[in-house]
Amino acid sequence: MIAFKKGPLLKWWGAVLVLGCVHAPLAAAGPAQGKQLFEAKNCGACHQMSGPVEAVPVAQRSKIKGPPLWFAGSKFKNEWLIAWLEKPTALYRVKYGTLEQGANSHPALSKADAQEVGAYLMSLTDPALKAGAVTAEKLNRRKMLEAEKLFTKKQVCFGCHQYASKQGDIGGFSGPSLVGAGNRLQADWVHALLKDNVRYYPNARMPVYGNQAFEAFTDEELKLLSQYIGNL
Repeated sequence: MIAFKKGPLLKWWGAVLVLGCVHAPLAAAGPAQGKQLFEAKNCGACHQMSGPVEAVPVAQRSKIKGPPLWFAGSKFKNEWLIAWLEKPTALYRVKYGTLEQGANSHPALSKADAQEVGAYLMSLTDPALKAGAVTAEKLNRRKMLEAEKLFTKKQVCFGCHQYASKQGDIGGFSGPSLVGAGNRLQADWVHALLKDNVRYYPNARMPVYGNQAFEAFTDEELKLLSQYIGNL
């Protein structure tokens, strides 16, 4: 055993050991700790954590208090999710699962808890989602105008969703706001949603593109629309 004399070197090693002990729990933070917090706070009472989920009768949909999160890591961007968990703001102007005016409140988490719960939610991904289907680059002017026509005319998306236009934020309130959607949503997930929204939200009022009730979109148009939403 090596004996150390008291002095600056021994004090330095002591400080290193103390700091290591202090920071050890932070280094261990991650999805497992976030899942424990998520379950301890009973978040599953409002959010479905396994899926795809099944549709329920319209009369029962008001009992659903929050969106399913089994694909959260495929849908959200990490920085936005953590910031939102710490300071949640309403994305809907109606109570979830209804057309009743108002908003569901969401508890705020501490910065540390938001990071851990965020890490857990970002670990939940849809294995069927194809990554890289939509490019993240910004649209040029011609493509932007083409995409805006798809969004505002071919299918009047702003009838249900607010978005930032040249005239300011406009649109309906029955769907989640798309103002700042590029900071919140991953374009690949938007593309997957547009192709098969029933997989993610079987109880929503989202159009099923290509069926007899709505105009059909080609896959290239859906990609362009996804990229457009990713630029909002």
